[in-house]
Amino acid sequence: MIFDIFRFNLFAVEVLSPAYLNKGESVNTYLTRNRYSQSFQNDYLIPLVSSLWVHDPDETLNSIPVIMLVRYLYNHCILNSFGKPLEWLVIKGGAKRYVDAVLAGVPSGRLHKSTPVQDVHSEGEKLALRLENGKSEYFDRVIMATHAPDALNILGKDATFSETTILSRFRTSSSTVVLHSDIDVSLQRPSIFV
Repeated sequence: MIFDIFRFNLFAVEVLSPAYLNKGESVNTYLTRNRYSQSFQNDYLIPLVSSLWVHDPDETLNSIPVIMLVRYLYNHCILNSFGKPLEWLVIKGGAKRYVDAVLAGVPSGRLHKSTPVQDVHSEGEKLALRLENGKSEYFDRVIMATHAPDALNILGKDATFSETTILSRFRTSSSTVVLHSDIDVSLQRPSIFV
């Protein structure tokens, strides 16, 4: 497994080359073609990816293109696990600090925390957000920071063809990841880790 981790970290970046021929292959196809061990897949790669993305392990291997996975790992400096230690930069005080900075610029009458949106629809040049309390607010632009199926549900019948086409292609899945070092702890879905 250690050899495969080193080998993957060293050679996986080849899929990012413009000359790479198998751009559409899945993670599973890539791993099988390059003869990566089951222990590498089950004890390293799947737990790593599952800790980064909330994603079903079977889907990770079978449907995610390897180029997408490698680009993500490369961009986040995860492929240098045997090089110099990663230096993660964080904002003192955490994410709350920059969220607070953004919210400070929003007038209090325009900020609705913990207020579910029933729907978003166009009214002339404006977008109307109908809130759970029945009140509507009007905006020039709306950012939906939610899962694609939820955004599509909020847009409802007023979703444009492009919005429907794009948002309906996303799938969400629930996944449980248990990170531990006790080999005696049994897994809930051992069939994934065979």
